[in-house]
Amino acid sequence: MHRPHDSQATLIRADSLEGSRQHRAWTLPPDLLADAVRRLRASVLIYALGYFLAGVAPAVLIPEARRVMFSTTSLWFPPILSIAGALAVVVLISSKLLTDLTKLRIGLGFEVLGSFGIAAAEYQYVQAPIMNAQGIAGFGLSWVVTWVLLFSVLVPTPPLVAALAAGASVAMVPITYAIGVAMGHNLALSPPVFFFSLVFPYFVIVIMAWTASRVVYGLGSAVRRARELGSYRLERRLGVGGHGRSVARAAPHARATRSHQAHPSRVPGRSRGPRSRDDPAVRA
Repeated sequence: MHRPHDSQATLIRADSLEGSRQHRAWTLPPDLLADAVRRLRASVLIYALGYFLAGVAPAVLIPEARRVMFSTTSLWFPPILSIAGALAVVVLISSKLLTDLTKLRIGLGFEVLGSFGIAAAEYQYVQAPIMNAQGIAGFGLSWVVTWVLLFSVLVPTPPLVAALAAGASVAMVPITYAIGVAMGHNLALSPPVFFFSLVFPYFVIVIMAWTASRVVYGLGSAVRRARELGSYRLERRLGVGGHGRSVARAAPHARATRSHQAHPSRVPGRSRGPRSRDDPAVRA
């Protein structure tokens, strides 16, 4: 008799040799890659919503803010373009024509471009840094930090890739400020003030993003290792055999050369004797 938990995953094969190479490169099983794409879609939607609430909603609700924002193209164009770009990325990564790895790479590209969109809206017409009784107190941290850390936690990517993407993203802050200085819109800063206000704090953010990525990505890698049983890799079930028992096609381990049919009772380390209905190998 078929039981509800017969739908749980068991042994499968890799889709192709090329897919296996990609799988080893990112060390995440296909189902976790698909879950990463769902998280990517959610993070981009959060970006669009957060940008609207923080950058556009005040101008919609407050007449004075609306007058200032729409007084020049450079003030309203970055928020509108960034939000529209985020929605376009959501549509793109929802397409079934792209592989999950391709979608994640698109997401990494948007992490950088989205950071530029945030910084371009924040660092325009800056006339002075934050001042306190002791003197210059810097500029505080950009909303880019929130976006980069959110992306690093929600979207599992290899730690080195995550660190490079985070570094390129936070680099948009000093770059956009320097562009504003060159255009005569922003206050020119002395090199020490520029470095410790707009560069050094973001090194710390990159380290935080790298650490978060190691933890999140390490969990997915641990799942992959836990699914490897002897010469086989546990990924997903392909079908159900007689009496509700799962029949799966096993993906060969990295040392194997071809895939073949494997019944749960013939998984290495299991005897071939009769199984009771309560045995986990039968219920799997």
